[in-house]
Amino acid sequence: LFTFINIGGVALSGRVQLVSMMLKLLPLAAVIGLAGFIMFRDGAGAIAPFDPSTLSAGGITTAATLTLWAMIGIEAGTVPADNVHDPQRTIPLATMIGAAAAGLIYLFVCSAIVLMLPVAITANSAAPFADFVGYYLGGDAALALAAFGAIAALGALNGWILLQGEMPVALSRDGLFPAIFARLSQRGTPVISHLISSGLLTIIMLLGETKSVADLFLFLILMTTAITLFVYLVCALAAAKLMVDGRLPRSKPLMACIATGLMFSVWTLYGAGAEAVGYGLILILCGVPIHYLGKFRRNQPATGIADKKPVA
Repeated sequence: LFTFINIGGVALSGRVQLVSMMLKLLPLAAVIGLAGFIMFRDGAGAIAPFDPSTLSAGGITTAATLTLWAMIGIEAGTVPADNVHDPQRTIPLATMIGAAAAGLIYLFVCSAIVLMLPVAITANSAAPFADFVGYYLGGDAALALAAFGAIAALGALNGWILLQGEMPVALSRDGLFPAIFARLSQRGTPVISHLISSGLLTIIMLLGETKSVADLFLFLILMTTAITLFVYLVCALAAAKLMVDGRLPRSKPLMACIATGLMFSVWTLYGAGAEAVGYGLILILCGVPIHYLGKFRRNQPATGIADKKPVA
């Protein structure tokens, strides 16, 4: 459904995204409001006891990987730049405001759940937001919040489908993907790119059907993070090479950023686990033949590619 919404145009996808975002804010506001009321009523007694001896290095490493997954996509605002008015101003502004607002909201929400929900419930919860509301207000409230959670998930899916269609277009224009991916419809959308990408995604979901929903979700989180971490790792190495070649300034802040990026990427790749990293590496290697096929046409003029116009 959301693939066809994106095929209908970036403007339509943007309107759907706006509606889903507004609906998503309602349960988050409810959790913050409920936590504030309970703290006001019970004071420090509302904070669940915590045993620090349960912390472990392995748990912290895995948590770091899962936390990074929540931030994946912050760099993706530049992907649909051709469809954005005044992208030089709009994209940086939207990225900074969006990241700051989302970070602040989730800091309050996640802190409330971690601090006020008993550890035994949190540790075994596949839906901690709904369980938090259900713990204090009952099962009906939990079901309502879960419904809004599904809407939020669909909104995220809509945004990622937009990106999965636009990325192959950019790669095709650079000669790294076959030209067919860059063909646009009359609405200016990459129909073939969307259909191929969504088809591959569906296959991945079907391959994991033997897992429970929660286990499948965790596996996809770790695999997606592992794939992205490979990209981050290579980007840090590329920045180091550019600095050595003199194409980037040799500054201590940049060197510190590169070193931090390299260490963090390696650390969180370890936290993702061998299975997720292995599958992620296989998926990355699947792109190698496509890359070399693209080299045959890199020096040839692109054909059948319509110019894109800002439409949203």
